[in-house]
Formats: sequence, structure tokens, C-alpha cells
Amino acid sequence: MSKRDVLRAAIENYVKNSTPTKVIVPDIGEFFVRELTLGEVEAQGRDSAAKDDMHRIARGIARILVDEDGARLYDHNDAADIEALSQVPFSRMEKILEAANKANGLDEKAAEKN
Repeated sequence: MSKRDVLRAAIENYVKNSTPTKVIVPDIGEFFVRELTLGEVEAQGRDSAAKDDMHRIARGIARILVDEDGARLYDHNDAADIEALSQVPFSRMEKILEAANKANGLDEKAAEKN
């Protein structure tokens, strides 16, 4: 097996076996967030740059909110889903964002910059 094949197998195994992270949001309940793929991060950047997207945070949250099995709860392209997420107070969504940032390693990167 070549080094390339070993790396590909390791990546595929990691993606297949990654598990969502539980987060509890006061007054709302229990949620799960998942890691974003590189493709999803790039797509989010394109979505935000391509239009004046007033709901880019809601679209980002739709990409990471999942059930305990990792199935998405919201569709980032569905206007009704995005509108529903946009109605949740930011103070509650901030808990989800913090957990998502931690799951995606973004909290470590921010700490390194400071």
C-alpha cells in the first residue's frame, strides 16, 4: 500500500467515524454540532462573498447542527429553515457557535493569535 493510499484510508476512516459534539443551550435544550469539511468551509466562504447574505450566520449554523447520529437538522439552502434559525436569540445561538468553533478547532486558532 502506497503512502497516498494509507493517507486516503486514514482520512476516510476519520470522516466515517467522527462523532457529533453535544451542546446544551439554556432554555432551548440539547443539540449536537459536527465538524465541517474543507469543502463546506469553502462553500460557506463562497456563499458569503457571492451575495449580500444577511443570514450567513444562520446558514453556517444550519451546516453544523445535527442530531446525535450526525444527520443535519436544517438545510442551509432552505429559506424557511434559515428564517427559523434567524429568529433564535443570538445569546442562545452563541453557545452553539462556541461548541462548533471548538469542534472545528477554531477556538485554538483564535487563542494562538492573541
